[in-house]
Amino acid sequence: MSEIRVKVHSGNGQEYLGEGWYVGDVTVYFIRHPDGHLTSNENAEVPPSAESLPEGSEIVRSENNPKIRMMDGTIMYGCQVWWEPVESAKSVDLGGRWR
Repeated sequence: MSEIRVKVHSGNGQEYLGEGWYVGDVTVYFIRHPDGHLTSNENAEVPPSAESLPEGSEIVRSENNPKIRMMDGTIMYGCQVWWEPVESAKSVDLGGRWR
């Protein structure tokens, strides 16, 4: 599949972050802390080492997560942001998975 141009908004939908490219789906990893908040490695596609986990934390694996490369090269993931194709969703078919 070729890259698809997308518009990206913050996770709460309040801020327009710019445009980028949907480049495919990847597996990402998070650390769930005892208080419920999530963090990840700088590259969320690399699982954290068990030795680096804070006490009481666990690794969460999320498969088939949309990967978006912003125009400045920053990588965002579908679990972090709201996104949609620049072109009408009717003209771009990705199995209805646009968020």
